[in-house]
Amino acid sequence: MKKSSLSVFGLTCGIIATVMSGILFPLALITNSSAGIIFLGFVAIFITFIGMVGIITSTIKLLITGNEIVVDQENRIIAKRGLWFSLVPTIFWIFTFIMIIGSIK
Repeated sequence: MKKSSLSVFGLTCGIIATVMSGILFPLALITNSSAGIIFLGFVAIFITFIGMVGIITSTIKLLITGNEIVVDQENRIIAKRGLWFSLVPTIFWIFTFIMIIGSIK
């Protein structure tokens, strides 16, 4: 079956956001300096942007495909995975970014 480019793009954005969160967040916490906090802020903005793009594309794909059409089931599964892979890091980074702003004196 042919996969939709919209659902694959949403999944790709979600995977990029998840992998970057898993790798860069511990590195930013280890630095323990103001440069680490600034780096963490930039990472939060970048990953939040990628995650939002993944959320939007996955949601659009889920809205335009029918649930009862057998051909669209694989695309809907990919779009749902992309939605979750994008949603979890985006929520985490928004919360982290709010905590960073709240910790500034």
